[in-house]
Amino acid sequence: MAYDLLMTNDRCVGVTGKNKDGQLCSIYAAATVIASGGCGQLYPVTSNSEEASSDGMAMAFRAGVRLKDMEFMQFHPTMLFANGKGAGLLSEAIRGEGGKLVDEDGRAIMKHKHPLQDLAPRSVVASTVFENVQAGKEIFLSIKNVPDFEGKFPTIAENAHAHGIDVGQGLLPVRPGAHFIMGGIEANEWGRTNKEGVYAIGEAACTGMHGANRLASNSLLEAAAGALLLAKHMRVEKPEQNVHQEQQDTHAAANMPETQELQENMDQWAGIVKEKKNLLKMRGWLDAYSGSIFSQASTFLTKNDMTRKNMMTTAWMITNGALARTESRGAHIREDIPLEKREWVRHAVCWEDGKMEPVIKRIDAAEDQERVAEHVSVTS
Repeated sequence: MAYDLLMTNDRCVGVTGKNKDGQLCSIYAAATVIASGGCGQLYPVTSNSEEASSDGMAMAFRAGVRLKDMEFMQFHPTMLFANGKGAGLLSEAIRGEGGKLVDEDGRAIMKHKHPLQDLAPRSVVASTVFENVQAGKEIFLSIKNVPDFEGKFPTIAENAHAHGIDVGQGLLPVRPGAHFIMGGIEANEWGRTNKEGVYAIGEAACTGMHGANRLASNSLLEAAAGALLLAKHMRVEKPEQNVHQEQQDTHAAANMPETQELQENMDQWAGIVKEKKNLLKMRGWLDAYSGSIFSQASTFLTKNDMTRKNMMTTAWMITNGALARTESRGAHIREDIPLEKREWVRHAVCWEDGKMEPVIKRIDAAEDQERVAEHVSVTS
């Protein structure tokens, strides 16, 4: 497992980590590409695989690589929910074919929430499902009006049957689940970051393509195009050294909580709908482990402890980013500040040089006037 980026004179020359025997090793490279995916495992219900534990983002943070928009975590509104946990994604296509979100009494929960009702933006649908679940209601995706459901969605139907759900009843139990983070390692269209030798693509990167709320399937387009552009433009030189094996096998106990506790707290205090008092609770809880998150040397940790360190690091950025952005926009929903604000119309919250507090780049009054003048000039 790669633990950290190897940095020399502010340039990345490879990675350091541990091999399958737990021994330290370094792999040298002229270019290091971070394509480690997102961080859905920070939450108890997610569409992401077990590997989506934010390892690449946390490695980049420790190396001083710039990250941004970490407060923008998208939740998919309809994760199949079985046996107390997420059991697979229920595509928007089901609602496109006539599926409706209903409570246990059969009431359509999206009817008066948005003009598009069940086809409203993900953030609107997810927050509505969340509000109903918080109120103690069971929420279902009704497929009673979807003709030939098993024929049109055979994989979803098969998965539901495998989890003991009878699709013939016409009701699929759902919960919102962590799905995609719009933020990540700041990169341009070629995957370049602010540090020489470090590139980022896919969900680990933040190119700005997805704004504040990704549209369905656009991440697939980004992954395909980003990889192609990176391959065409990355400068690759032969490294001076390929692999260096260290003999010592060192481990030390880490003062970090179990993953389940982190997930439950993130869900409760820094989940779909946020507010200042809960975000402060989350920050306070994380702060108790700040010594292990920011100070303890990575090389002394086991693989499992390293994964938790990475998850805690990313949770810190998400939580404090959400506190810093005092508005609601896209997938970032602040219940205590429900409106968008003009001074936040930008990638305003950045993480630089591995520092514990973000750099805030709001639009001031003078810049706002310049933007208005430019807009008038272009449109006139």
